[in-house]
Amino acid sequence: MKSASYHIILLYVIALLLPQFALSKNGKPLFIAPPESHLDDTDVFLLSVGLGEDLYARFGHTVIRVVDKKSGHEQNLNWGLFDFQDPLFAYKFFRGQLDYRLGDDTYGNIISTYNYFQRPVYQQRINLTSKQKQILFNRFAWNAQPENITYRYQYFFNNCATKPRDYLDEAIGGKIKEAYANAITDKTFRDYVYANLNAPPIIAFSLDLTMNGRIDRKISKWEEMFLPLKLEEYLAELPAYDDDGVAVPGQKLLSERKTLVVGKEFPSSLLDMYHMIGGVWLLWLIVTAFMFGQPPLPAPKGQDTLYVLHAPHQGKAFVSLGIMTLVWALASFAYGTIMLLWWFTSDHLDLQRSLNLLWLWPTDILLVILGFYFIRYRKIFAGPKSGLNSLFFRSYIKAHLVCSFIFMIMGVLNIAEQNIRRPALTLLPLQILLLFIIMQKGLTQQAVSPPSSDEQS
Repeated sequence: MKSASYHIILLYVIALLLPQFALSKNGKPLFIAPPESHLDDTDVFLLSVGLGEDLYARFGHTVIRVVDKKSGHEQNLNWGLFDFQDPLFAYKFFRGQLDYRLGDDTYGNIISTYNYFQRPVYQQRINLTSKQKQILFNRFAWNAQPENITYRYQYFFNNCATKPRDYLDEAIGGKIKEAYANAITDKTFRDYVYANLNAPPIIAFSLDLTMNGRIDRKISKWEEMFLPLKLEEYLAELPAYDDDGVAVPGQKLLSERKTLVVGKEFPSSLLDMYHMIGGVWLLWLIVTAFMFGQPPLPAPKGQDTLYVLHAPHQGKAFVSLGIMTLVWALASFAYGTIMLLWWFTSDHLDLQRSLNLLWLWPTDILLVILGFYFIRYRKIFAGPKSGLNSLFFRSYIKAHLVCSFIFMIMGVLNIAEQNIRRPALTLLPLQILLLFIIMQKGLTQQAVSPPSSDEQS
């Protein structure tokens, strides 16, 4: 399967354009069903591709191989292609309206491609009766028609692994769904997003922030088969069935497992962005707070103590606070804006109404003013008597603190539908501390007029 994300995760650079009218490269129909007289001599195989190093390969891939031994005709179907050259690709990608297509390839190309990328490929025979094969091939032929060749991609529920799963389930009378729809696992979709896409770590971190509580319920084995290797694992546990839906004694649905390509493991990064950001941010806050805690020097005679640097270390403290404010404000603005846009403009239901909007505000771009001021002037911000002055920012930060405390309590007590424990336990305490320092050390208690140019000279 080509991974989610959707966002960032959906950019599959190995995808190819399919020609129009459901034709393969040699001009023949994309899928040719073997004649009924060949069904007994036609083998159907499940090809499961393991994880790769690149982002688009972090979940694997599935191919269905159909071999007519009588005619020597072979077809390899996969549901992971899309039109990367579509001029509206970026728009559709963001909106969650990206269409994928059924495609085919030669066996030799498949093997050489995954050999090159060192990704493992496993093959297992799917043990079907002639009637079941006919049902499956009829569905493939239907899918290969021009009006049916595309489908609306959804990374968890409609992808390159769930399409063959659904078609196989139809062919054997719904036995796959019957066995696994109510078999609940201990995993959530978020678990797989964070585990598989932590390469680079910023991807898993960003998706963890932007995705909502829809991905936090325990999923069934049926749903878990959105992963190609889980599809193979669970199908291998089932027996083969006869045309009446009765299990065939001593025969499994999958058999004769072979390793076609010996790949290597591509583990996710062990680096956790929450811990990394939290550690750096905590150290930075401690150093900044220490510099502010040093006793000030007396202000020069005739100078308003509000506008002078009492000591060199306090000037450095304001610079440090300014840089921290800038970094945090821009990050909060970026994530908050993306979440807000996805909420109102995207069809990605998993990216709407994320609770992290409670502490990541698009309006935090306003705090860039404070950051630049602290860096440029190295002193407390007062601002004009009205508008974006100290009183405005104090009120704004107080509102931020209230929302941050609410979010942190929800995360600590685990009372939200969305799993927010990672940010609530690692980032929220540090954000709250930063906001307190800004309010206590960087803002006046009341708005005053800034000094004249003569006073500053």
